[in-house]
Amino acid sequence: PLLFENMNVGQNVSFSPRLNRTMGKAELQEKTRRMLALVGLDGFERRRVSSLSGGQEQRVSLARALMVYPKLLLLDEPLSALDHNLKLSMEQMIRRINMELGITMLYVTHDQNEAAAVSDRIALMRDGQILQIGRAEDFYSHPVNAFAARFFGCGNLLRAQKAGSRIMSSIGVFERPDCVLNDGDILLGIRPEAAKLFQNGPYCGKIEEIIPRSADRRVILRCRETALELLVPYHVPLSVGEMLHFALDESGVFCLPCEDNKEKESYL
Repeated sequence: PLLFENMNVGQNVSFSPRLNRTMGKAELQEKTRRMLALVGLDGFERRRVSSLSGGQEQRVSLARALMVYPKLLLLDEPLSALDHNLKLSMEQMIRRINMELGITMLYVTHDQNEAAAVSDRIALMRDGQILQIGRAEDFYSHPVNAFAARFFGCGNLLRAQKAGSRIMSSIGVFERPDCVLNDGDILLGIRPEAAKLFQNGPYCGKIEEIIPRSADRRVILRCRETALELLVPYHVPLSVGEMLHFALDESGVFCLPCEDNKEKESYL
């Protein structure tokens, strides 16, 4: 956030209409108060900028931008400098403001979870080209290629062969009548969260690594000589070297076209 250090919070927020003299004093004060309340800073008008936290500074910047009711609000990685919990609360606030004011926002981020949290539609770009546009669930369930699948958290992309509705891979054979790709070489995507643990599940693998996360654990296992990444909740006891039995939720299994050799080397 770029705030004027020689002005208090209220003066920062009201800067544009004051400079352009587009509002009377009473209207300016009321709108400044409303914008600050909208970003959760009600009563901060006289606070010094130097007394604000990073998250509060970002909110003041947002309130200042909203003062002119822009037709299009541009946000370039606005939460990149914030800690995890503050980022989550800011995502919720930006989404609420977007819905309340109805302002179109173009929001740039490298964080797929952030994009999913704040957006109605996502455009995934690579090398200046738009690869896919859709809702967050479209990217999770129907990515258009390996890059999109990887970017939205699918680390399991296996070489496979398609023959009719049968998909033959290194971990087993799948029936996917919904796969519209031509027969031959394809990629089979398996989302890490698609694994459902069962004592006598149809798949099993030896655990090679357990990586703790905030809500669950990433488990790397070897299934029929193929490395797979699964997400497993903390209440399930696990240890490196043991066998893990699981089934796969079909909604988390999808087909992708094979790409050129450079792409294969990059993603497999």
